[in-house]
Amino acid sequence: MKTAAIVILVLFAIMFVAIQYFRNTQPSKLSAYLASGDYEAFDHCSNKMPARLFINPFNMLCLQLNSYILRQDRKSVTDLLCRVNIARLKDNQKNYILLRAFNYYVSIEDKENAEIYQRKINQFGSRAMKQSAKWTMDAVVEGGHQYLQEVIDETEKLPDHQKIENEMLISLMYQNMGNTKMAVQYRDSASLRMEKLGHENR
Repeated sequence: MKTAAIVILVLFAIMFVAIQYFRNTQPSKLSAYLASGDYEAFDHCSNKMPARLFINPFNMLCLQLNSYILRQDRKSVTDLLCRVNIARLKDNQKNYILLRAFNYYVSIEDKENAEIYQRKINQFGSRAMKQSAKWTMDAVVEGGHQYLQEVIDETEKLPDHQKIENEMLISLMYQNMGNTKMAVQYRDSASLRMEKLGHENR
């Protein structure tokens, strides 16, 4: 895998967006523990009866999955994903789990499992998900840039707060081309958007 620094930033952008999502939509106490890295408190709280009774089972599954990903507990991530019956989930739930799993395996350079989840995305996912997985496999895993113009065109249609991941991919694609100037330009743009989004969600 090439240009390790840019790849790390791409994956950081993915993680940043996921954390912001959980801060806004999931039980605040558990989300705060994950965001701060206090996994002992997360485990203690998530295993209490109130959490089991009042937190939607799918939301709890997502919190646990993110906990294992943030801890870099590969075995627990894989075990949890193996227990998920994708076909029985609602569309928005499928989308979240499939993309989370795909991005995780890309981040740990597990090409075999990344390809497995790309195939599942192609089977169950939306058009946008299929595009994102295709672009990510090419740019991050294969070190390519063949979809550069396609990503740029699609990114221009998005609201600003949804451009972060795409801009990091564009930056990586330019880096793969050897165009450092444009790589820095898009990386800086994505970083500014992350900073702005972080301030808005405080």
